[in-house]
Amino acid sequence: MRLFIAEKPSVAKAIANVIGIEKNNKNYIECKDLTLVAWCFGHLYELAEPDVYTDVNAPRSSKTNKKMWRWEDLPIVPQIWQTIEKEEHKEHINMLFNLIGKCDCVVHAGDPDREGQLLVDEVIEKAGFTGKVLRYWANAIDDKSIRKALDNLENNSKYECLGHAATARQRCDWLVGMNITRATTLLHQDIYTVGRVQTPTLNLVYQRDQAIKNFKSIDFNVLKIDVTVKNGNYQATFQPSDTQQGLDEEGRLIDSAVAQDIADFCKDKDATVISVKKTKKTVNQPKGFSLAELTATASKVLGFTAAQTLKTAQCLYEKRCTSYPRTDCCYLPTSQYEDKSFILDSISLICEKFKDACISVKDSTIKSKIWNDEKTTAHHAIIPTFSDSKVDLTDAEMKLYELIAKRYIVQFMKAHEYEQTEVLTKVENYNFKTIGKRVLVNGFKDFDKDEDDNKEESNNLPELNEGDLGTVQNVNIQKQKTQPPKYFTEGTLITAMENIHRYVDNEEYKKLLKDGDGIGTSATRASIIEELKKREFIKVDGKFIKSTEKGANLLANISEEVKSPILTAIFERELTDIAENQKGIGALLDQCVDFVQAEVISARAKAKLLSKKVSVLDCPYCKEKMFEQKFTYSCEKCGFKINKEIAQATPSVEYYQKVLNKEDVLPLVFRSKENKKFKAKLELDYANKKLVFKFESKEKTNSEVSKYTCKICGKGLIRRESAKKKGVFWWGCSGYPECKQTYFDDNGKPDLEDKKKNKE
Repeated sequence: MRLFIAEKPSVAKAIANVIGIEKNNKNYIECKDLTLVAWCFGHLYELAEPDVYTDVNAPRSSKTNKKMWRWEDLPIVPQIWQTIEKEEHKEHINMLFNLIGKCDCVVHAGDPDREGQLLVDEVIEKAGFTGKVLRYWANAIDDKSIRKALDNLENNSKYECLGHAATARQRCDWLVGMNITRATTLLHQDIYTVGRVQTPTLNLVYQRDQAIKNFKSIDFNVLKIDVTVKNGNYQATFQPSDTQQGLDEEGRLIDSAVAQDIADFCKDKDATVISVKKTKKTVNQPKGFSLAELTATASKVLGFTAAQTLKTAQCLYEKRCTSYPRTDCCYLPTSQYEDKSFILDSISLICEKFKDACISVKDSTIKSKIWNDEKTTAHHAIIPTFSDSKVDLTDAEMKLYELIAKRYIVQFMKAHEYEQTEVLTKVENYNFKTIGKRVLVNGFKDFDKDEDDNKEESNNLPELNEGDLGTVQNVNIQKQKTQPPKYFTEGTLITAMENIHRYVDNEEYKKLLKDGDGIGTSATRASIIEELKKREFIKVDGKFIKSTEKGANLLANISEEVKSPILTAIFERELTDIAENQKGIGALLDQCVDFVQAEVISARAKAKLLSKKVSVLDCPYCKEKMFEQKFTYSCEKCGFKINKEIAQATPSVEYYQKVLNKEDVLPLVFRSKENKKFKAKLELDYANKKLVFKFESKEKTNSEVSKYTCKICGKGLIRRESAKKKGVFWWGCSGYPECKQTYFDDNGKPDLEDKKKNKE
């Protein structure tokens, strides 16, 4: 008996459907040929938390019961790494173990990438399976792709290095995230998460924001002349020489007086065409969609967030409409060219608006440059897949499907061709240039016209030849301003992460980053942006992404190495080498540990400098002096901490001194989360190591304890005024709340015989 284990239920069901379903069970499917098909729910295991590796006697938080974060525990470097079952999946894991125990062959059907390899490998390894393990590998879940993968099962050992790379990635992220986050949080006395990819991404946004903030616009002048020749009219733009007066260092004409002098000089002068250069240019069909390119396009055209694009693309994949979405490849294997008729039929079925376009290219012999085996990785570009029935799609899914389908259809259309004419015109000693464009073959742009095409000037020039003479009829001076860079959108930020080499000056690192895949992966970039938003390091302002004050504070107190994309890119390259079986994981982990060690030492040194302001407060537990930070008073020895501000009130240090010494204090005015005022005293809850509110009795005391005594407990009575009826009094026991005896008032005396309440 053999068992297929897929990464998720939708893939498992698609595989089972092709094999032939005999019985559907709750968590697995019985198929023909003694085959079982089961599934995971993504990663069923996770790395153990730092508490597993730190001092067993470390103090614990009263709120979470987790060990408190302390400098003395850092850096945390596991000697033996532990993975644990995710609590919500324990029952499912046991079921998988039971199925594995019944089989002599397990087929690994995880998604075709590093993480997909690891998450199924983990299950097989934890189950202790020693039988035959094969690997199913498919980039799509349409029937044709599944059959092809089923016919080409290989030994799983061929792919196990992908899992090793995923393990290395997990551990490196854990080392950086757990240690530097804790160090930075202890430094700031507030939660500041740091990530191997997350923080350089934040820095990209912050640096762009600063460039915009500090940008100083420059006014400059653009001169254009209207020239009349025998064959018609054309316009030309002034081209300053190297010796032209009034230019800035970028060659812009910033001196308005000089611009006006040139304009006045050229008016009505003779103009001579000194050169005409014609060049035929071709714009090839756009490459296929990688996830980064799809995200950028969906952001620009549809307004989708990165997370929305990834989620929608995943849904299309699981509905068997498109190929695997988490890809960084823009090409297709040449073998897939023969599938075009089936895929075009599927597009016509799902998206009727493209039916005519699909019919028009079905017999096309055009083969664009998208088909390239040398540039196809383990994944290929995102394309529609074969489907023989109409699929119900949500509005978002249909919009994204249309983008993917349109990109596929244009591969069978002609390239866009045009003739570019460059004309140089001289007026006395001044040169002017004109660029003309004449479309020869519109090609795929008839069907897939980008919005940027509308911005292009279609400058059809009259027939011009070298030596033609004309006259300057008019001179225009256009006042323009230099523009700041644009804020990132989620789409452009994804593109920047993928093309991070553009933001690096060092030529060696620039080449390394250009050859690699940037920072993050196609599968993780959207989630990184979501995490930055969740942690309030960046914010969404309309369609733009901007850094926050909290994000700026984080970047101000960490090293350039943590902020830099260079280390992250080097790590990714190392992971690629591991995945290709060129290296083991040990060297990368050692490199990561050294890096983390240095960062922790640096952060602790900064913390000591910032924390050395000794307050007058004594720790009630250690009797040591407490240190004053920006927002807290804390004990470095045991970790006891109190906030300077509590419920929108800021008690004085003298007030805190009395509270910690258990002296009586006056009530203060605080505000609740709903901004309602309330009065209370602060008191130390010694057992739970925290301050609590102590509320006074709501009863109002109108006089001192009288000579009259309570008949129940013998304590003095107090005369009180009714809260509801002014001028009406009653008597209560001073032993309240232990004694709750009350009496009616009888002309200023308690009626000891006629009780108001009987609380015996």
